[in-house]
Amino acid sequence: MISKACEEGLDKMKQKEYGFNILHEPSGKGNLGLVKSLIKCGSNKEAKDDGGRTPLICASNGGNLDVVKYLISIEADKEVKDDIGATPLYWASNNGHLAVVKYLISMGADKNIKNNRGISPLFIASVRGRYDVVDYLVRLGADVNEPNCDGWIPLFAAAYEGHLRVVEYLISVRSNLNHKDNSGRTFLDIANNKIQGTIIDLYF
Repeated sequence: MISKACEEGLDKMKQKEYGFNILHEPSGKGNLGLVKSLIKCGSNKEAKDDGGRTPLICASNGGNLDVVKYLISIEADKEVKDDIGATPLYWASNNGHLAVVKYLISMGADKNIKNNRGISPLFIASVRGRYDVVDYLVRLGADVNEPNCDGWIPLFAAAYEGHLRVVEYLISVRSNLNHKDNSGRTFLDIANNKIQGTIIDLYF
């Protein structure tokens, strides 16, 4: 099947629904053998879907470390951004794929890079409550007080979403409890009702 597809020029195949080319799906699902075969056929490793996502972004989003390693080994752009300005590291952090996060950073990915809304890997990991990723990024020196475009720091995001463990951790590593967003609110003002009382009891 692959040989026939190669003969027909898979890399020139029209993109499917949502702009996926034939390499995006196996990258996202972790099918390393198929990814390698398609690359050998001439499929474009930097092809973007309708959201601007490349195969490496799809692999990182899916937590498929073997595919991530392979794509980087053939020089896929590890700092590529999709239409919201998010990199492979952003998507790995978003979904809590710590092994992929570690590998991307070990290969030189920028741990502080932001998307179009000023959201860093640490920020999005805090939004999602990805404690292990948050801890790892902070230990590497990610700035816990770096705001996004709305003036929110990671502590705000974790508090808003009700991720108490992440909130406690960020406070323990000196998140600014007095920081105010662009509307003049503190993290306590926007904290989820589920954890607001606990935060007050612990820290105020």
